[in-house]
Amino acid sequence: MKFIVIFAISFISSSLYAQTPLPMIDGKVVFEQIDTFPNSSKNILYKKAKLWQINSYPAKEKNIITDNKDSALLISYGMTPFGYTYGSNNINISFNCYYLIQVVCSEDKTRIKFYDIKVKERYGHSKPIENWSPSGSGIDNASKEQKQKVFTGVNALMLVNLASFKNAMGAID
Repeated sequence: MKFIVIFAISFISSSLYAQTPLPMIDGKVVFEQIDTFPNSSKNILYKKAKLWQINSYPAKEKNIITDNKDSALLISYGMTPFGYTYGSNNINISFNCYYLIQVVCSEDKTRIKFYDIKVKERYGHSKPIENWSPSGSGIDNASKEQKQKVFTGVNALMLVNLASFKNAMGAID
C-alpha cells in the first residue's frame, strides 16, 4: 500500500507544473486539518490516531516523540520519499521529505498538523521547504522549475497524508 501511495505522489509531482501555493502560517509551511467524527470518544480517536501513526511510518513507535493519552496528544516524526524526472534526458531526482506530525483529539474531533517540513536530496543536506520557494534563493543550484516540482511534490505528499489520516480515523470500529 505504501508503494502505491509513493508511486502516486511521484506521478502527481512529476506531471504537475503549475504554481502550487503551500499553506503558510507565520512564514512557515503548515498543513493542518480538523475533522469531525460524530459519536466518537476522545479515547477511541486517540487510539486510532496512534495506530495510524504506527502503521504509516517505517520506524513505528520510535518516531513518536510525545504520547500523552490523558490530553490525547501525539507528536511524531514522519518521513516519506518522493521524486520527479527532470530535463530532456528524464533524469530521476529523489528526495526525502521529513516533517513533524501533531495530532490532538477531543470528543468528536481531531486536529492534525504537518509542520517543520524539510526536504533532502538523496546526497544533499536537509533544507526547510520554505527555502525551495520557486521565487526564493534558498537553494542555489536548483532552477525555478526544479524548485516548483519540489513544491508540487510536497503539496501532493501532504494532501495524501491528510487524506490517509482522515480515512483511517473514519474507519472507527
